[in-house]
Amino acid sequence: MGSKFTIEECRRYAEHLRSTGQGINNPGGYATTIHRTGEADALIEVFLTSAESPRAELDASKCPDCSGTGFYYPEGREKGMARCKHPQLLDSKVD
Repeated sequence: MGSKFTIEECRRYAEHLRSTGQGINNPGGYATTIHRTGEADALIEVFLTSAESPRAELDASKCPDCSGTGFYYPEGREKGMARCKHPQLLDSKVD
């Protein structure tokens, strides 16, 4: 069947997964696979839609909670990690 998205859009999505530590070590290979199969079309659509939102303009490296890693310890190291949604950056962007 194939993806409704271009190979470049699939590459952008795969590179996003790699850069955010979501288990993709070979984004080029993953992009080719999802382009051929179309299996990630729904996820790519969400990614591309959210990439157009104001949140995409945030510089996560300036986040005081996670320092750009994407993860932080909301209740200390003994309670485990959580994905950082950069609320302090979002709050400062609204001001």
